[in-house]
Amino acid sequence: MPERCPECGQIYFPEVGFYWGSMYISYAVTVFFSLVNVALLWLIFGFDLWLIIVGNAVLLFAGLPLYYRYSRAIWLKVFVPFSEEAFNEAEEKSAGHA
Repeated sequence: MPERCPECGQIYFPEVGFYWGSMYISYAVTVFFSLVNVALLWLIFGFDLWLIIVGNAVLLFAGLPLYYRYSRAIWLKVFVPFSEEAFNEAEEKSAGHA
């Protein structure tokens, strides 16, 4: 993960341990998708406990990179306000160098 946003220059690591809270968001997202996975597997294949457990594990494992990335993005969005002035300054600087 880069230290700054390439578009606006926003620092992605405002302080040490900033993303610890994103674990809670990641947990909530994972539980939500686990419930959806189990419901879909149950509807498609019926109640086969081992199939549901293994199928859910495989689907959750496949989605881990997305859960991790989006939980950090949501956490950053909640606690770091978007500054339109900083974004406009970054655009002007990049347009001046082009």
